[in-house]
Amino acid sequence: MILPYWLLAFFNITRFQEISYKTGELMFKIDPIYDGCSSTKVCVGYPKKCVRTKSCNAFGSYEFKDGKHIFEMRSSSNAAYIATALSFDRRMGDDSAMECVKDGSQVKTFSSYTIREKGNYDAIRYGIPQEIIRLNEGRIDNGAVYCKIERDEVSTVSDVKFDLKNDKFYLLLATGNKVASDRIKVHNLGHGISENSINA
Repeated sequence: MILPYWLLAFFNITRFQEISYKTGELMFKIDPIYDGCSSTKVCVGYPKKCVRTKSCNAFGSYEFKDGKHIFEMRSSSNAAYIATALSFDRRMGDDSAMECVKDGSQVKTFSSYTIREKGNYDAIRYGIPQEIIRLNEGRIDNGAVYCKIERDEVSTVSDVKFDLKNDKFYLLLATGNKVASDRIKVHNLGHGISENSINA
């Protein structure tokens, strides 16, 4: 059966509109939080290698932009907190951490310091300067914790100097569903280490 020209044209136009719509829908779903990873940003995610596929359950990044040191984080929907930390050696302990904690419908941010004692790990806030970080943006998106933090270029935490301009750091990531009034608890929802370093 040979279809008339006008009917063929109608089918082609309809098909083009369908493809265009689906293409636009796909583009809309691409998450902008991954923009700049491995170029302008140092990124870390969980599970492993999820940054490459843009499919992280937990994500953190560092970027120097417009003269500011910016850390961005997002958790899964069942998390109570997400945190990143500056590490000299890729291992937890003696790191300067930045926490974003779910507080009802709000997000609170805290500065803490990770310690390692007898095989146990903890992140303490007591005696840690809180003014070195500022919450630029924080919200709960469908249960997930999202935050964007600005940090001082140079800070001293637990007698350790952290210089974001001159020192080399790896970015650690931790997330969990339990917090106490004065600290975050075990990162039972995931953790990670950035492949690249800040000031590589």
